[in-house]
Formats: sequence, C-alpha cells, structure tokens
Amino acid sequence: MKFKKGDKVKVLRASTENEYELWGDSWVYKMNQSIGKVFIIRLYCGPHTIYNFAKYKLEDNSYCWFPEFVLEKESVAGQQLVFDFMKE
Repeated sequence: MKFKKGDKVKVLRASTENEYELWGDSWVYKMNQSIGKVFIIRLYCGPHTIYNFAKYKLEDNSYCWFPEFVLEKESVAGQQLVFDFMKE
C-alpha cells in the first residue's frame, strides 16, 4: 500500500477506461472536480488479490474511491528529501 490514512495526496488525473482492470472500479464524472486538488485520505481498500492497485476514499465530498496510480503524496513544507544515493 502506497499511502495510509491521514496522508495528504494530490489527485493528478482521471483514470481511463483502459485502467479498469488495474483497480476494479470506474472513474465517474463528479471525480473530475478533485483533479489538481489536495485531500486527506479517509479510508483505503486493497490492494485486492485480483487487482494490482489499492484505492482510497478522500475528504473531497464525492464519496468515491480513487486509485492510487492517480494520486501523489503531498510533501510537507520543510521536509528533507533523502534519496538512496545519499544514504551511507
């Protein structure tokens, strides 16, 4: 699972019809209003044994599940980024 309850995430894009098999759900029109905005994760589901990606409910008032592949974790201001090559 990529995110946990309470994480802040940004909705990057809509899911396409071709991606249905990845998360077992459909993107609906009202989810478009969330694209480009940051929300807190309320609930999560999966990943399921059939589907490759988990899905998340956000505090966006749509009551819809969003697939993890359209979400990006919002960085916390002042947070130090550490890459593998920097660790020793």
